[in-house]
Amino acid sequence: MTFSSFIGHERIKDALLRGLKSGALPQAMLFAGPAGIGKRAFALALAKALNCAGSANEACGRCPSCRRIDRGEHLDVTVLEPSTSQIKVQEIRELCAAAQTHPYEGRRRVLLIEAADTMNAQAQNSLLKTLEETPASAVILLLAEHADRLLPTIRSRCQRYDFLPLTLPEVVQVLKGRLQKPELEIELLARLSRGRPGVGLTLDLVRFGTVRSECLIFLRALSGVVAPSAVLEAAANWGKGLDRAELVDRLEALRLLLADLGRCLAGEGAGSLVNTDLAEPLAELSREWTIGRLSALSEQLNLLDQGLSRNLNRQLALEHLAFSLQGN
Repeated sequence: MTFSSFIGHERIKDALLRGLKSGALPQAMLFAGPAGIGKRAFALALAKALNCAGSANEACGRCPSCRRIDRGEHLDVTVLEPSTSQIKVQEIRELCAAAQTHPYEGRRRVLLIEAADTMNAQAQNSLLKTLEETPASAVILLLAEHADRLLPTIRSRCQRYDFLPLTLPEVVQVLKGRLQKPELEIELLARLSRGRPGVGLTLDLVRFGTVRSECLIFLRALSGVVAPSAVLEAAANWGKGLDRAELVDRLEALRLLLADLGRCLAGEGAGSLVNTDLAEPLAELSREWTIGRLSALSEQLNLLDQGLSRNLNRQLALEHLAFSLQGN
């Protein structure tokens, strides 16, 4: 992709294009925002623009350099991705060594650190010197979902660009250009993506529907609509039978359902819902909830989410969540 083909993020697009045209592009940049928002696509578009053989300021997308970057084969574009849950110091040292070498085939070396917020403290400290003295031939791009997890000294040495969610019409436009699906399905995917086109492009609606059904049963059990034993069954299944990513999927689906229940309680119409295909069952279920209980559950989900990074006992945490809410 090239900058001209992007939908949304106009402020960031304009700033980067001005930097390219003026030759005043920052040598260290931090692209911050949620997964699926477009950070990596923008970073690779910038790498193509910096090394394009067919255009001075914007990638043509057709020259050998642009095509090699698309295929991940360009010798001057290095993408570092976490091989484990953390980026370790040795990986950063190798990247910093690469920054010191002259470009092999292009004009600039571009060093892209995916999930930069997973760098451990040693790795971040190792990166600092290179950020302070980045060679003129190199550009360093840090991509992070949680920029606050980076050291202040790292953040202060980078020009930061915050990627915000796209509007619903913008996401619909992106999905229509990439997916061959019925319009109603495109609309649902766009709503479920919550402004993150990458999520809409990869979301499996069949699988998501199964996850969402589990979450609805969980919410009905909490409200007493179905047998309370379903809460303990969910706690046991989610706590022991799922890996971390699968549990995160369910927490995300629960948040979407809770937000829609809140909209129902506020008297908003079906068109305001994310889960538009569940308008009737959500309106019915909302009668069993109050804003206070929804807020309490949202807070408990946030605590559970934070605890996942600390290897907490997931089943006990889920059971505690259920018991704390059933009596409210």
